[in-house]
Amino acid sequence: MAGIEIGQVVQPGVFADYSSNNAQSIAASTVVLLNFEDVGVDSRSLVTIGASWKFTAPFTGHYQINTFMTFTSAAWTAGNIAQLYLYKNNAVERLIRRITTEATTTHYLALEGSLSVRLVQGDYIDIRAYHTRTAGAVALHSDGAFNWITIAMVSQDG
Repeated sequence: MAGIEIGQVVQPGVFADYSSNNAQSIAASTVVLLNFEDVGVDSRSLVTIGASWKFTAPFTGHYQINTFMTFTSAAWTAGNIAQLYLYKNNAVERLIRRITTEATTTHYLALEGSLSVRLVQGDYIDIRAYHTRTAGAVALHSDGAFNWITIAMVSQDG
């Protein structure tokens, strides 16, 4: 098995798959934690759902995160931005995606990304969205196929 040393113990089955269909409102010019409230799989019950949604690492290692979120159809003004962040232990870890609206238009706006991050046992992560839509708050599209996250441990260390 590539990447695993002889004698290394790898904890199998660290995987979480969540989605959201609740049309969560995202206020303008405010970083908002996303609540992926619908569980597909959570192999070790590692996710806290609700207003403080988070995944807590059960082991030290590298984790692969894939996420996708979609704002419902709304009017966007040229120059408006939308951003998707990975937070680790309540601090920005990475900007996942940023989109700047080039022309005034009405449309769905999706942000997505895939990244790997090292977590120490007990670290927690969450996904947050931000936008500067001139017309104010906008909701997530109310379909779990358009708002989801998967998290898998890909290697263990420590």
